[in-house]
Amino acid sequence: MTSHYPNLDQSALIKLRELVKQIQSDNGTSVQLPKLLELANNFSNGTGLTVDLDASEEIGQPLLIVRAGNDPIYPEWAALLSSREREVIELLSTGLPNKEIAACLF
Repeated sequence: MTSHYPNLDQSALIKLRELVKQIQSDNGTSVQLPKLLELANNFSNGTGLTVDLDASEEIGQPLLIVRAGNDPIYPEWAALLSSREREVIELLSTGLPNKEIAACLF
């Protein structure tokens, strides 16, 4: 299923993995706040990072939650479409059969 929401780019994924490795190697006892802030600020299109430090008490390490951005990414030509046409395209992108798409539209 395709999504109109941005994926994290490779550099953000690498930084996220490095941060998780650091947390694991430190046994969850220390998190470098500047690294967390740098990582969170590298996301674009409204994508964000929530760090649940209190989770350490329950699961042994902080919980990192990546939030999908709020800003859908559409190609420039999509601005020329009506809201109904965009709705049809979004349904098509889910992979539904035509009959199910029609049922959703009516």
